[in-house]
Amino acid sequence: MSGMKGPGWDWKLGDGGCATAADVVAFNHYWQLALDPGATFGSKGKQIRTLIPLPASNTDFGETNGTILVTANGVHDCNNKARVFYDKEATTNPGNTNPNWIYYWQDNPIIQDLLNISPGLHLFGNEVDCQYDSNPTDFDITIHYGSVGNLVCVPMSGQVPPMTNANNGGSLFQVTQQHLVQAGSCSNLPGNTISGYDPANTRLHLCDAASLNKPWECGFLPTESEGIHSFYRTVAHETQHVRNKVEVWNYTHPSDPSIKAGWNAAWDMDNDGFKDLWETTSSDGMLYGFVFNSTNPLLGNDRYSPNYSSLPGCDVCVKPVPGAGNISGCSAGTWWEENKARQAETTLTLNDVDKYDWSYSSSSASTTTKKNQGKQW
Repeated sequence: MSGMKGPGWDWKLGDGGCATAADVVAFNHYWQLALDPGATFGSKGKQIRTLIPLPASNTDFGETNGTILVTANGVHDCNNKARVFYDKEATTNPGNTNPNWIYYWQDNPIIQDLLNISPGLHLFGNEVDCQYDSNPTDFDITIHYGSVGNLVCVPMSGQVPPMTNANNGGSLFQVTQQHLVQAGSCSNLPGNTISGYDPANTRLHLCDAASLNKPWECGFLPTESEGIHSFYRTVAHETQHVRNKVEVWNYTHPSDPSIKAGWNAAWDMDNDGFKDLWETTSSDGMLYGFVFNSTNPLLGNDRYSPNYSSLPGCDVCVKPVPGAGNISGCSAGTWWEENKARQAETTLTLNDVDKYDWSYSSSSASTTTKKNQGKQW
C-alpha cells in the first residue's frame, strides 16, 4: 500500500479477508494489538506487539490467526501473513502462574499421546463381584511445574530469568488411600488393592531444566537436545517409568494362576515395588538380575532408587551385580527402570514436535536460554 505513513495505518491481526466491505466487517480481529513505541516502521517483525492475556490453545499461534489487515484512507490490504509467538519464560498464559513453555508445549497431540497411559492397570472392580476387571483402565498423566515431595527444583546460578534444575523432573504414580480396597473385604483378596486412580498421584512435575538442554546418557545417542526437544525427551522418559509399573503389575504367568493382572500388596512379598512373579519368571526380570528375597522379605534389594546418581558406585549405564542391592551400586530395579526410560527416548523423532513450538526467548542475558530458542523462531 504505497504512500501510507506508519502512524496513520489501522492494523488488525487475525483471520479473514478484505475483498469486500462485508469481508472487512467479518474479519476476526483475534489479537489485541498496540503500536510498539520503540519500533521503526518498516523494520521486519517490529511494527506491532500483541497484548496479554494470551489464548488458551497452542494452535492459535503461528499463522493460524496471522492475517494482517491494514486500512488507510478507506483502502484495505490483507495479502500479508505474520507468525505469532509467545515469550517462552513469561507467565502470560491463561493460568498466569507457570512459564508459557510448560503451558503451551504440552498442548500438542504428540505429548498428549505420551501422557495417556494405555493400557492402564487392571483395577479391582468392586467388592460386589470381588474380581479384577478383565479389561485394563486407561488414565492420563498431568503435567505440573515446580517442586513436589522429594523432587525439589533447585535454582541454577547465573540464570536470567531465574531458572531451576532437578534432573529435569519426576513422575508420580502411587497407590492411594482414596481407592484402596482392604484385604479381607473379599475372601479371594490376599492383600490390599486399588479400584481407581487418584489425580494427585498421576502427575508429572517438571523443573526449568526440562526446557533447556538435556545430554544423552549411556551412549544411546551422540548429542544433547535443546528446548522443546528436551521437554519431549523428559516427558517420554518419565511416562515410561509409569508404563514400566503398569507392565510389571499387569504381568501374569501360568506357573501361578492365582496371581492376577493388577496391583496387590500381597504379590510383592519382598517389598521392593515389583511383582514377585514378574521378578522370577519374566524375561526382563531374569535378564536384569531381579531376585525374590524370600529369606529376608522386608529387605527389598531390587527397589528402584530415584536418587541413584548420589549412590556410591551406582552407574545406570553398567549392569549391576544381581542381588547386590541399592546400598552399594545400583539395584536391578534402578538399572531396569532407567534403561527402559532411556530406550524410550531413543525411539523419538525429535523434530516431530517442532511445528508445535511457537516460543521465543526474549532474554538476552542468558546464554543457556538463547541456546534453547523456539524451533520456529
